[in-house]
Amino acid sequence: MRSREKEKCRKLGHRVYLIAAADRRAQTARPLLSELSSLISAQGRSGASRTAGKKCPGLARRYLRVGLVPFLLLTVLLFSCAPARRPVSVPPPPPKARIYREVGYASWYGKDFHGRPTSSGEIYNMYGLTAAHRTLPLGTRAEVTNPENGRSVRVRINDRGPFIDNRFLDLSYGAAKEIDIVEKGVAKVRLEAWAEEKEFSSRHFTVQVGAFLIEENAKRLKQRMERYGPSFISQYQTNRQTFYRVRVGDFREEGQAEALSRNLAKEGFSPFVVCAD
Repeated sequence: MRSREKEKCRKLGHRVYLIAAADRRAQTARPLLSELSSLISAQGRSGASRTAGKKCPGLARRYLRVGLVPFLLLTVLLFSCAPARRPVSVPPPPPKARIYREVGYASWYGKDFHGRPTSSGEIYNMYGLTAAHRTLPLGTRAEVTNPENGRSVRVRINDRGPFIDNRFLDLSYGAAKEIDIVEKGVAKVRLEAWAEEKEFSSRHFTVQVGAFLIEENAKRLKQRMERYGPSFISQYQTNRQTFYRVRVGDFREEGQAEALSRNLAKEGFSPFVVCAD
């Protein structure tokens, strides 16, 4: 074997040795094993392992003294038995769970709300994997997919929002980063969620008519809304300011809340149907 072939053989043998010791992924080792086997078998046809050892002494001292073929078979067996890395998948929905699907635009929210209580009562962590939805039961598990790049993230619904037209979901910063929509700010996504049927059936709904930074403005709108049903002001504080949200009605059926929302929209308001948690 020429000196260049000896050097190549030596380097391949050393790389397989390192992989066998530190990296048990078969997809990394198998191409090297194949190339190494080809080099050795080309020389092995003319004689026994003693001849091959003379042709490739560095490799012989390490592997051929115990037999190249058993070594290769053992290495491949070990790599094949090693567990492969698989992406974390969303567990299947529990029995009797209701599946909910929605497609639309999602945004994300971050530091202005970080450390503040969410609608569920837990403290918002912008780096966690959570989301806000207006009507899904709090605690609902969901998978959100960015169809533009195929990336998905599993989130838990623990907050209410967004209260902006043409958006149905607000992701935490951490979740938005997972599907690569942080820079865009708003992106089209697919949502698939599931929760126990009893969680869906126990919901109540209300209609948010407006949100104000000045409490007196909220009080005036509340008085106007009383002719539509019981109205109230829900106070929400971020790290920068306090919002006074005016809401009206208490409905067992989402369709009833939707009907009121349509009537209010005809009067020039920008209403949102939301769970009355």
